[in-house]
Amino acid sequence: MSLVVKTLAAVIPTLVFYPGEMSLDSFDEEYKADGLIKLDSMEVCLLETSGHYGLKDLPRFGYDHIKGSFGALTFIRKLLKTWYFANVDTVLSLKVFFIHVREKKIHLWSLETSMQDVQVLENIISSEIPINAAEAGKMLDFGNLIWKLKDGIKKTCEVVDQMKKEHEEYLLQRQLNPDVEKRINLATFVQQEIQKPVRGSKYGLLLPEHFEDCHQKKD
Repeated sequence: MSLVVKTLAAVIPTLVFYPGEMSLDSFDEEYKADGLIKLDSMEVCLLETSGHYGLKDLPRFGYDHIKGSFGALTFIRKLLKTWYFANVDTVLSLKVFFIHVREKKIHLWSLETSMQDVQVLENIISSEIPINAAEAGKMLDFGNLIWKLKDGIKKTCEVVDQMKKEHEEYLLQRQLNPDVEKRINLATFVQQEIQKPVRGSKYGLLLPEHFEDCHQKKD
């Protein structure tokens, strides 16, 4: 995450990486991520690390997967509640990101709003973690993950800037012309009240690949 921010620093100086345990600004209750990327005060990417390298703990992996997805949802909610008069078409291209490190892999996820009250979580890419320079294949996969994260963050920053511009321009139009065409309040696109997930022993069943494995065994 630090590498991504450093490579974008020249074009997006307000993009900052915060390592270590950080509380989310986008949620009223306490939620600590293992790392955050912010654009100004807006969170656009979080990191969840599920234990040490090689750890096998499905309930913990499942909980952190749900927790990270929940954290990404709070990002979208805050963005829509802040720039609520942006154009709908602009918002539909908005994505925020969640990185989940577990066992021996890094998983990059994106979350976007496809329509009112509907969010889509997508696994963009997964990569095994290279532990030495001789693992060329893993190094290439890891580099590809970093590139995709960098490209995604850059596009997200562009969309957020556009949302801010559209919101402020519309507020000015309303002041100058009371009869200006009404826009949808984007704050209604996500649930106003969302609850932080609670730890449970069966979260391991919610891991996407584990769920698929269960179905394959039944077939």
